[in-house]
Amino acid sequence: MLTARTQKVIEKSIEMAATWNHEFVTMEHILLALTEDAQIQALFKSGNVKNVELQSELKTFLDQMVPKQVPATAGSKTPKMALPKLTLAIQ
Repeated sequence: MLTARTQKVIEKSIEMAATWNHEFVTMEHILLALTEDAQIQALFKSGNVKNVELQSELKTFLDQMVPKQVPATAGSKTPKMALPKLTLAIQ
């Protein structure tokens, strides 16, 4: 069972992948979704991670490096997870 926050991040990463017309959700989609979470932003700040720069780099990578869906599957509304499906018990 996923927490509400974790579910929100997963849903946001799927939405991002669909926006870019990516066939798969990658770790970069998940990390980009995490950069929008207030607690993660605070964690990044404490580690001197520049959130805006990280977001920019991830968006550039996703736009330029992650393959788009091929026309035969472009009608698919939900990208697939690039990682094996895991059952998570996060407390």
